[in-house]
Amino acid sequence: MNKFITLFAGTLAVALLGIFAAATARASGMSMAPLEYKTSLKQDEYKKGYVDIVNPDAAKVDVQLEVQAFKQVDSSGGLEFYNDDVLKKGIQLDLSHIELGPNEGARIYFQLDADKLPSGDVFAAILAGPSLSKKNVQTIPSARAGTLLMIENGTPPPHHAEVNSLQTNFWQFGDKIQARFEVKNTDPAGGKALGFIPKIDISLAPYSKKTIDGPLVFAGNTREVAYSQPGSYFGPMVVRASIDGHASSRLVFAITGYWRWLAPVILCSIVVIIFVFNRILQNRRP
Repeated sequence: MNKFITLFAGTLAVALLGIFAAATARASGMSMAPLEYKTSLKQDEYKKGYVDIVNPDAAKVDVQLEVQAFKQVDSSGGLEFYNDDVLKKGIQLDLSHIELGPNEGARIYFQLDADKLPSGDVFAAILAGPSLSKKNVQTIPSARAGTLLMIENGTPPPHHAEVNSLQTNFWQFGDKIQARFEVKNTDPAGGKALGFIPKIDISLAPYSKKTIDGPLVFAGNTREVAYSQPGSYFGPMVVRASIDGHASSRLVFAITGYWRWLAPVILCSIVVIIFVFNRILQNRRP
């Protein structure tokens, strides 16, 4: 009996320790809002903005904030952050450190200076993470939270992109039409046009056409896009994605939405009608 109690107590202790560790790990990240901040600046213009940061930890944490530049590193949207002294001069934070208590939040203001920022496309990020300058055994290091800043400073340069390699299944079943394609920014890397969010025209001919915002894609890079369009469709159609006339398309046959249930019923009814009609004709023959 004593061995059983000892074994049970040990098992319970290990389980509680695991639960505590998992809960601590879940609580060890910060969050920021908004995730993206888009704006445009005129010459000599100052503009003020803010980000909200929340500490969900069960312990207070010393937060370090900084401004960094970022760039695209792969077709899945991965980003690389790096220091840029010019951007730090043009984007000034009102605080570089702040202490947040358990479940406490704060609003951090920043100011954009058009004269100190590069002209054209500007991509930066405000990042927040646990400060490494203070030893706090209660704080578990975690990935930094951040807000991406996408700024058009002055007259934006022209941007160019195209759609390539649209892929989709010929037979489309379920509750939506699905396709995948690539968006390539054809501007040369290293130029004034650093990147942009293209407008993509999507058509399901002959049924519908719409324009969507594509992903952020940097000059000379490609982004993969997964697209889906819910709806009830039946029959052949052409799925087409295009940017400024540069398009890629595929022919598909769709049976989606309520047609998934209605089409088999209609087909069975036609088969039954043909069978009955054929039997009637056979019985009338002499």
